[in-house]
Amino acid sequence: MNLGQWETALDALRRAKKAGEEIGSYRHISSAYDREGDIYHGRGELERALSVFRDCDAILDRYAAGPGSHLTTWHRIGQALWDLGRLDEARAVMLRTVATAEAYRKARPTNLYRTHVLINSHGQTAGLLGGREPAMRLIAEALPHARAAFALSTELIARDAADANSRSQFVEISGWIAPVFRAADPALLGQLERQLAASASPAAAFEAVHGYSLAGLGRHREAIPLFQSAVARLGRPDRIGPALLLARTLVDWSDSLRATGVDGAPALRQAESVVAEWAARVPAHAGFRVLRDSVIRSRMASMPIGGRLVGAPQAK
Repeated sequence: MNLGQWETALDALRRAKKAGEEIGSYRHISSAYDREGDIYHGRGELERALSVFRDCDAILDRYAAGPGSHLTTWHRIGQALWDLGRLDEARAVMLRTVATAEAYRKARPTNLYRTHVLINSHGQTAGLLGGREPAMRLIAEALPHARAAFALSTELIARDAADANSRSQFVEISGWIAPVFRAADPALLGQLERQLAASASPAAAFEAVHGYSLAGLGRHREAIPLFQSAVARLGRPDRIGPALLLARTLVDWSDSLRATGVDGAPALRQAESVVAEWAARVPAHAGFRVLRDSVIRSRMASMPIGGRLVGAPQAK
């Protein structure tokens, strides 16, 4: 989105908030606040996004909304804090979210929506605590959440294989839990990959996590075309989430190429270019800094520099 499109979207959300206030609907108001925060977060205004998310939480308190209504906003607050490098605060928020989601589902354990909420809470907590960047990982704490998300999600799919919502959610949480299993539970990584293979999707995020899972199992030749396709689909992202996914996928592609005896330096240089651009645009974002300093630089130091990789997006 360009600046004009951002502003148009923000203006629409401001009107939605006003309309929600006029009819006294906290659901309409909080939804508009969350989406406004998402826009600021996506374009790199992390502190502003955090402020909007906290305003949303305060509004939910003002309307005495139930605990289940807070969970989506708390997820966003935790992610914003983590991206800002405020890891202890983020961890506390996410653990509170899981505890609340557990109690929320316990009151109605057969309710499908509440089960989806709990899966998301475990999955996102695992994704933050056990993420891809070593300097920001708490694998031992992340693993129980990753296992819980995987068990609940696969249970729903086994119960109703035609349930599109459960299958879609499984693909989404796979991106959060795959790094945890790859680091700490290879057997579950194998189970995750098999479930992913049965849930094939053309989306870039699916291809990236499926390739990552295959590479973690040593199946680099199968992973390479998935990485290549994901990179092509992502193009040149204009938001933080897809940009971070692109950089990580390029690193994974480079690793798998190198593992099969092919020069991975061009893909790694593309990752370096993406990270340099976004670290400059969003200097407060801890993920890009850590990816640059702890991941890319160490690989560049140990890798010969070769020619440019055909198929990778060219930096301008």
